[in-house]
Amino acid sequence: MATYVRPIRGLLLALALAAAACEEERDPTNLFGYLLDMTVDTKVAGGLPALTVDSIRFTAASPSQLFVSLRFLDPVQGGAYQLFLVTLDGRRSVPARGDYTTVRADTVRVSRDSLAVNLTVENRGKAAGTAGGPPNVTHRFAIQEADLLPDSLDHFAYLVVAVQGAGTTLDPAAPAPLWFKYRDERVPLPRTSAWLTGTASFGRFVAGGTPYRYAPGGQGLGSFFESRLVVNLSHLPRPPLGYAYHAWLVRRDGSAAHAGPLLSPYPELASLDGADAAAPSVVVQETEIVYATVRTDEGALGAPFHSFDQFLVTLELKAGQPARGPASVLGADLPGAILARRQR
Repeated sequence: MATYVRPIRGLLLALALAAAACEEERDPTNLFGYLLDMTVDTKVAGGLPALTVDSIRFTAASPSQLFVSLRFLDPVQGGAYQLFLVTLDGRRSVPARGDYTTVRADTVRVSRDSLAVNLTVENRGKAAGTAGGPPNVTHRFAIQEADLLPDSLDHFAYLVVAVQGAGTTLDPAAPAPLWFKYRDERVPLPRTSAWLTGTASFGRFVAGGTPYRYAPGGQGLGSFFESRLVVNLSHLPRPPLGYAYHAWLVRRDGSAAHAGPLLSPYPELASLDGADAAAPSVVVQETEIVYATVRTDEGALGAPFHSFDQFLVTLELKAGQPARGPASVLGADLPGAILARRQR
């Protein structure tokens, strides 16, 4: 009797896939068994916007210059990444104006087995912000005491990056995804150990309030129904203010097709682009998106599934460029059964 087991299982699988392919729609929470082709996992955080206070120069025991580096700043449309100094209580802020320099790192092949990195440095004058740029560009600011007069670096405690138009103060309603506390109020002045260097937090800075710190997370399962892909996701951290999740299918050479924004679960299927600022609900809670789905097909992508290698979910700045940004937070390799179609 054992000789009949594999043919029967194969027939059942074929019938299940055929039935799924014929359906107009189905509740994604009911997908199970053989229909689950792809497991989506949290990726190691990479490409998220980053800020470091590299060093501090002192006059006596007071800071006189902050040296700051920023990376992975997706270009902003209709605004900029503005730097501000903010007091400990969050009641006062001023633009963090300084000497702005960009460093572009281009990797070039010099032989079959070796690569080199060419650095291009451009001095861009005095500035308190930047429009961002490609992932291989580092934005450096030397924030000097002389550019803050009559204020002083030791009047403040936080360095904050906000996405807003130029202004003399931090807009409390604007996305403020990066901040670093460079003053340790527990250390009495004038000790130099009261002034700190290090890596900024990413999420949302709230002046005088409790900030939200973002860390990638979540999981998902994907199913291919002939020419349609359904990916069901759960427990994604809520995006910082001004950010949204988007899905992509990516080729080995890095080119990608947009698979759409995240949607609320079936049957609503509403865009979750506004989850960063939405009122708490069953789907979007205070700190997470509980359930979401992605729906796309080969017609919308303009290419067959087997021409791609990966499925990725990225965290995108909503005021940024529409192209795929560098911050991949969830992903999966496409199943071998899909990639095998390239040989047909």
